[in-house]
Amino acid sequence: MIALDTNVLVRLALYDDEPQAKAAERLLVRARREQTELFVADVVLCEFVSVLARRVGMSRDEIATAWTSSCGPSWSLLPNEQSSRVLWRHTGPGRATSPTT
Repeated sequence: MIALDTNVLVRLALYDDEPQAKAAERLLVRARREQTELFVADVVLCEFVSVLARRVGMSRDEIATAWTSSCGPSWSLLPNEQSSRVLWRHTGPGRATSPTT
């Protein structure tokens, strides 16, 4: 199992540093080829969302698109209600809120 950090996810989503983005892509290709599991901790997902929202200025929809277009579709994610709630909270309008508010 390989634990991915925020930098890997951000490079894949933004492709703002080509050498690092290509290294991240090679990591994903190798993991798929070798059938190695990839792990993204909840805190890493939160940091990913925070970087895209606060530093880059992406909207909630743009962040969701960035995740699915660069990371999500080729990954099998285990259901984790807490992660979904955290993603929603950190990309919500204005401030962190719970999905029920």
